[in-house]
Amino acid sequence: MAIRRGFNHLARGGQPAVDHTHSQRLPGPRIGTDVLVNEIPVVVPELAAPAERIRVCAWYVQPGDHVSVDEPVVALAIAGATCDVSAPCPGRISRVVAPLNTVVEAGAVCAWIDPAG
Repeated sequence: MAIRRGFNHLARGGQPAVDHTHSQRLPGPRIGTDVLVNEIPVVVPELAAPAERIRVCAWYVQPGDHVSVDEPVVALAIAGATCDVSAPCPGRISRVVAPLNTVVEAGAVCAWIDPAG
């Protein structure tokens, strides 16, 4: 069986024949996702034990708003208390992915910032 470069055909012995010459990452948007390479996530911090529920209780910004570094972006409620999450960088809020009253986990992305915006 001939191995065709650029395709993932099976070689002898059932092993895939992989062409590694085209396996470099290219600049620009990631293929297969809606996230641009230059977007920075606003991440839910580690606030309590994993069993505790963390809920989005207020948004201080909307998509399109400009934010500065350390500006409060979202308020999270946990065990009767609230915690503000600040912008990790200056830029424009490109998307909010955790709507109001959504239960989120530590490490989850709740919004995206475009630093070039």
